[in-house]
Amino acid sequence: MNHDLLEKYFNGTCTERERTAVEQWLEQSEDLPITPPTQADRIIKERASAALNEKVESHKKMQANRKWQLGIAASVLIACVFTLFFKYYQPKVNSEVESHIIWKTTATAMGQKAKLILPDGSTIELNGGSVVSYPEHFTSERTIKLLQGDAFFMVTKDAKHPFVVKTGNNSQIKVLGTHFNVKQNRHKSRIEITLNSGKISFERKGKLMQLLLPGQQLCYFPASDAISQPVDIDTTETDAWRKNILLFKETPVAQVLNELEQFYGVTFKNRANDTQQLITAQFENEPLSRVLTLLKKAGKLTFTQKGKTIYINK
Repeated sequence: MNHDLLEKYFNGTCTERERTAVEQWLEQSEDLPITPPTQADRIIKERASAALNEKVESHKKMQANRKWQLGIAASVLIACVFTLFFKYYQPKVNSEVESHIIWKTTATAMGQKAKLILPDGSTIELNGGSVVSYPEHFTSERTIKLLQGDAFFMVTKDAKHPFVVKTGNNSQIKVLGTHFNVKQNRHKSRIEITLNSGKISFERKGKLMQLLLPGQQLCYFPASDAISQPVDIDTTETDAWRKNILLFKETPVAQVLNELEQFYGVTFKNRANDTQQLITAQFENEPLSRVLTLLKKAGKLTFTQKGKTIYINK
């Protein structure tokens, strides 16, 4: 191999053809017969070999860099593809979840009470003869359906997820965090909403109808779609049932009997014999027999009891 060519190769000044010739010679030189080299030959060959190794390593690094760059480019491309996919083609998981909500229904028998803990930590206390439905897991909105009876709600605050109680006939109560009582009679002809604390709104068909402040009560009459104006009320009266207290203030006998059925789990027959007498009384953990005795005096009624059925006599 020409020494000048090797020097040019070492200095990086040779042509592509010369570079190829030198590299082929270096690769074949290991198989050539060994002859005593001169000092100059040894120096040149050592320098040429070192240069070749350096170029080989440089070439490998360039190849590695190219692979790394291609890998980065591929990763970016894949990320872009996935971003576009999830932006424009991702399945609507929320709507799927919303349309497949698992609802639970709890019903209390007459004379029975129950306390429920909802997924968000809110609680519902049910009076006797009440029915409520609620989702197994809340999604964007915490929705409860009060189908019948009395329920006292203690709602945990969550400004991002309003708490909604649907009461039928496209009416609902919306809150953020508060304590309130809802009373719906079995005929669903009257719904009483009483606010203990916080603030709630009563809505019909998505339209705000009335705001309630603490200590206020309003009544909604589904048949006529009428709403009463809020009135101030003693909230300890409306949720007295939670403490096993029956409280009546100038209450018609018919309504008193309804609440006794709900509280004690009995049924009154011959309701046509009710009087128009107004009852004012308070019963706290009283046995039914004691309550009936007092009603006989106050309402001028007589009763005949057979198990869970009580007949009103003429």
